[in-house]
Amino acid sequence: MSTSTPTRVAVAALQQAFDTLARYNRGSGRDTLKPIDDAAMAAAADAGLRADIQARLVATLRSPASAVAKEYACGRLALIGGPEAVPALADLLPNTDLAHPATDALQRMTCDEAVRALRENLPKLAGLPLTGVITALGARRDLASVGALTALLSNTDAAVASAAAAALGEIGSPAAATALRELLTKAPPAWNGVLADACLLCARRLDASGNPAEARAIADALLSAGLASYVRDAIKGLDLQ
Repeated sequence: MSTSTPTRVAVAALQQAFDTLARYNRGSGRDTLKPIDDAAMAAAADAGLRADIQARLVATLRSPASAVAKEYACGRLALIGGPEAVPALADLLPNTDLAHPATDALQRMTCDEAVRALRENLPKLAGLPLTGVITALGARRDLASVGALTALLSNTDAAVASAAAAALGEIGSPAAATALRELLTKAPPAWNGVLADACLLCARRLDASGNPAEARAIADALLSAGLASYVRDAIKGLDLQ
C-alpha cells in the first residue's frame, strides 16, 4: 500500500498537469505544470517514463493548444526529446511564433535526426525562422550543412547572409574556410565586421582541430583584405604557426 499509493497520486497529478497544459495560456499559473517538470527530470533515468512524457508533449505540439503551451512543450522536449519528437518540432519551424523554441529544442537534442531536420528545412524557410536555423547549425558545427550555408551567403536578405557567414565561422572546417575566403574578395564594405569575426573564429576552430595551414591561410586572406584595424592584433593573438 505504501509503495503503490504515491505512484497513483503521482500519475493522477501528472495527468492533471497535462490536462492543464491543454488549456494553458499567457497568465496561467506556471506551478500547475510542475509535475511535468518533475517527470521530465526523472525521465533521464527511466526510459519508459521518457517515452510517455515525450509522446504527451508531441501530442501537445500537434493539438490546438496555445502558442504558450507549445513553447513550454518545446522546452521540455529540448531536455528529453528523441527521434520520435523531431517531425512535430520540424513542423513548427516556419511558424514565426514558435520557430525559436522549436529550433532551440532541435539544436539541443543530440540525435542525428534533429540536426538533419534543421539542415533539410533550410530551403523551406525565410526571415527570422531561417536565421535561427542557420545559427543553430553553426552552433552544432554541422559539417554537412556547409554547402547549403555557402549558397546562403548570396541571399538577398542581409540578415540571412550574415548569419550564414557567422555559422561557417562557427563550423570552422576547411570547406567553410574556403567559402569565407572567397567571400572576402567580393563582399561590400558593410560586411567587414561580420566577415572579420567569422574568419577569425574559423581560424581559431581550424587551428584547434589540427589544421594550422588552413588557419594560417584564412588569416592571411583576412590581412590581405585590409579590413578593420583590430584584425591584425586579433590574428597575432591567435598565435598561429
